[in-house]
Amino acid sequence: MKRIIIVIYIMHLCISLHSNDVLLNVDYDFVDPIYISSSDRFNILQKSFLYDETRLADIERNLKAEYDIYSNSLITKLKEQVKVDLASTITSKNNISDSLQNDIEDKEAIILEIERQITQANEEILELKKQKKSLNITITDYSSKLEAIKNKLNNKEFKYILSIIIPVILVILIIFIIISKTSKKGNYKQYYIHHKENRNKYGDDVKVDQNKDNFSLNKIGEKLYKDAYYEVFKDMLHTALEKDVSSNKESFESSFETIQSAISRMKSEETITDIYNEVYFNEISTMDS
Repeated sequence: MKRIIIVIYIMHLCISLHSNDVLLNVDYDFVDPIYISSSDRFNILQKSFLYDETRLADIERNLKAEYDIYSNSLITKLKEQVKVDLASTITSKNNISDSLQNDIEDKEAIILEIERQITQANEEILELKKQKKSLNITITDYSSKLEAIKNKLNNKEFKYILSIIIPVILVILIIFIIISKTSKKGNYKQYYIHHKENRNKYGDDVKVDQNKDNFSLNKIGEKLYKDAYYEVFKDMLHTALEKDVSSNKESFESSFETIQSAISRMKSEETITDIYNEVYFNEISTMDS
């Protein structure tokens, strides 16, 4: 058995030494390196390198294919993400642009308003300068007049005349004021009594005839009747204006509005009875009391 194995091994070795192709297909794990020549070893290494290069080329192609697939997918995703981000950025910038445009328009409006106010202020300043110039001229005139008056007052004869004239003027004014107040009070009472008698005598049937210039109150000249009322209301209004209203402002304002309304209605020739009732007796009675 051993002989058969040895013979087979020797034959196999001989065949492998004469044929590189056969040698390269041998399982070298069972070949003793001692029996391999240097040229065979070179061929074996070259074949091994070629095999490794082929495998490396395949691996490189596979890696390149996978890289291309991955890179294309990544590029597609990046493009989509860039599009989304770009759209969002554009929208945000548009919003910011609109906001900035609105702010610019608001600020332009503010600037225009400020410019208008500045122009108006400049015009007012020019007007004030004119008024100041005019006032300075007036002050100069008054100063000269005051200087002249001062010179006159320093005159002894003029002082003597003033010492006599001023008291006389004051006495005349006091007498005139007393007579005026007494006359007004008497007029109020006279009108009050007269028209109260007419009211009791003729009743409330006092109306305006719109087609005629004069009124008719039981054959009494209504024109005179209206004029009398108008004078009473006018005197009442002037008296109210002369009153000191600081302590009773609301009452004064109410009375003033009532009287003024009555005068307006008298001018427009409305019904006198309403005015007579709501103004004349109320106001005159209050003043008389």
